[in-house]
Amino acid sequence: MMHDALAPRPDGGPAPLDPSVAPALAEIAALKRVPGLADAHRSLADEGFRRAWTALLDGEAPETVALAEVAFAAVQIAIAPVDASQLRFAGVEPEDRRTVYANAAARMMGDLPEPVADRLAEIVEGTAPTGEGPQFVELLATQPRAGALREGAARLIMPPEEMQSEHGWCVGVIGGLLQRQRGEPAAGAFLLGLAHHLGDAYTMTSATDLSAAQLQQARARSERRALEQCAGDLAEALEAGLAAREDVAAPSVGAFVAADLIDRVLQQRHYANLAGFSLSDAMDAREFAAHGPLYDFQLDVLRRFRLIF
Repeated sequence: MMHDALAPRPDGGPAPLDPSVAPALAEIAALKRVPGLADAHRSLADEGFRRAWTALLDGEAPETVALAEVAFAAVQIAIAPVDASQLRFAGVEPEDRRTVYANAAARMMGDLPEPVADRLAEIVEGTAPTGEGPQFVELLATQPRAGALREGAARLIMPPEEMQSEHGWCVGVIGGLLQRQRGEPAAGAFLLGLAHHLGDAYTMTSATDLSAAQLQQARARSERRALEQCAGDLAEALEAGLAAREDVAAPSVGAFVAADLIDRVLQQRHYANLAGFSLSDAMDAREFAAHGPLYDFQLDVLRRFRLIF
């Protein structure tokens, strides 16, 4: 039976999540392994995480930031390996390059609002600031993820390791795209993607050293410490979103939960491919759905996006 949050809404509410975008989601996840425009950044995903936080902390509208990052991913999928430097070398004028980027993004997203198209051009041209970022951004950009875990089994990780920043950006972009595809605002899901591991930024002790209750308390402290570095309106929006992160009946939360699950499975599939065996050899995809209030919703996402093995 389809989970209620994924079923079509007869009352004119949000459309269900669209699994037809699944191939694009895999390409978005692969941007973790494409070098960043700046040498100091691990990947396009890491760079996008830093850039998005810089814009948000500078007071940019969250919806503009979210759509521009989704659009950037769409451009990478549509025109790679062509980039801004090649277009400049070919003599393409700045306004024409802006049109190229906007049209490339429109293939996946439809027409972009002018502020989003302007910011997209800055990002692709490499002129959008990434900034140094607050401390929590730097911590998450240098914190490797644990990999998929299940009791009695070793972690499956192959180099290069995935960083929290890369996962956060990909989850935000995938969630934003899922929202855009069904005509809903992208900002809520995007912000949750960026912020859902704030609880790990200052929790440096291994989970094996803490009880479940102690770990929960440590993550709550870490989350509060990170939110203290955000301006009032942004901090309030993030705090409200994080507090409701399991309410999948809310469209933005459902898109975020789906995006988080999809990105985790896609990352594990990448490791399995590198190791020369299938994801099902390593772990049944159902292992990514933790028993609890989100379990049925997550299993439905895996089925709809054909990630059950």
